[in-house]
Amino acid sequence: SSFELPGLKKEDVDIDVHDGRLTITVKERKFGRFARTLRLPQGKLGRINASLENGVLTVTFPKAAPEAAPRKITIP
Repeated sequence: SSFELPGLKKEDVDIDVHDGRLTITVKERKFGRFARTLRLPQGKLGRINASLENGVLTVTFPKAAPEAAPRKITIP
């Protein structure tokens, strides 16, 4: 996921993971504080990385496993 945060430094951004959710909180002088929360795929939450370059915050995390295809049950 990418977020445009022009003019902000990494010290202005907090990223927390709690209860399967990733929350990005930004502290900005002009507008105050705002946050965005995303639901994370289940499992492997320890593999989350973030970078802030040229005003763009990029957060990467593992893809969720594809859901199993529906299975038809036959009645004998």
